Amino acid sequence: MAMVVTDDWLLKLEVTYGGNEERIREENGRVLEPLIFFYGKGHLPCVLADPDCIVDVVPIDMVVNATMAAIAKHGYLPNPELNVYHLASMPMNPLSYSQLFDYSYEFFHSFPFINTKGNKVEVKRMKYFDKISAFSNFICEELFRQYGLQDLTEEEIIKFKRIFKRKVESLKQFSKLYEPYLFYKGWFHNGNMQKLMEEMSEEEKKSFEIDVGQINWGDYFLKIHIPGVQENVLKGKRVPGC
Repeated sequence: MAMVVTDDWLLKLEVTYGGNEERIREENGRVLEPLIFFYGKGHLPCVLADPDCIVDVVPIDMVVNATMAAIAKHGYLPNPELNVYHLASMPMNPLSYSQLFDYSYEFFHSFPFINTKGNKVEVKRMKYFDKISAFSNFICEELFRQYGLQDLTEEEIIKFKRIFKRKVESLKQFSKLYEPYLFYKGWFHNGNMQKLMEEMSEEEKKSFEIDVGQINWGDYFLKIHIPGVQENVLKGKRVPGC
């Protein structure tokens, strides 16, 4: 969450990301990227989350436009006053975590990450858990599957669980860090931002687009946001036509 403050007004913004125009591919947020990063590399087959919870996403170019619109309205008032604006996607164009990971699956299934051995990383659809014990057990089962460990003795199972413990614990800590956000039920009121948009002329609306409700999330994540993560964060190669 970013906050922009001046002497006369305050603009409160939720999680912000790379612009919604193809020419703007820099990923400025740092909240969803680690989730996409680990998922794309095959390290996060499941997540501790409510798939129906809503994530608030705002492209960075809209953040800039909203800031400029607020400055234009309040920057030259003779008597300084505090004006609070929430630029949020929740009320107008809600996006669930299940949608987010479905888009991630669709992208990395078509354009898989290539690991250091030159192999394509296979991703599966995300699984969701509401208990850390079930999450940990599934991670351990996936590690056994990835390493092709079958028909082991009880002693061998204990041995490999000890070997995998560090990775399981690391992913548990990672998931616990995100848990408050992935189960968050709150919605942000954006009435002031809606009023600001209504007061803008048609010319201003075209020049300074701040209507989050017009975003097509499928196009945004598949054509802009996730490719930006692939190119600028993962630093991996996409396989054309796969």
